[in-house]
Amino acid sequence: MRFTTWSRNKDQTPDRVISERTPSRARHFELGRRGEEMAIERLEREGYRIVAANFSIFNPPQANVDLHKRRQIARAARGYRRMLGLMSAPYRYDVVAVLLPADADDRSHVELFKNFWTDEKLRPRNWHENHWD
Repeated sequence: MRFTTWSRNKDQTPDRVISERTPSRARHFELGRRGEEMAIERLEREGYRIVAANFSIFNPPQANVDLHKRRQIARAARGYRRMLGLMSAPYRYDVVAVLLPADADDRSHVELFKNFWTDEKLRPRNWHENHWD
């Protein structure tokens, strides 16, 4: 399991702190790390400040942010905003999709989906209903 955090020093240079439980990584983990770095560079160019990251998936990336994942992220974001007293601060949910071909000669692609969903689109679930949506 890997968790990466970013913080900035006075010079606005990111300090990356990585803690890993396994000393060696398989090739697909290295590919994921490269994708994360590309996403971070794109977001920083767009003016984002990266606080934490580590999200690895297989398939078109944005397809994996399904309703269940959106609810989990929204719940975590509410807790984060509540903990830091930011409940009235503006926010939105953006998704960064990184496509890295296995062959290094192929072009990689980083796409930013701004405002990918809103809390209003997440209808409350009635637990007595079937939930395979």
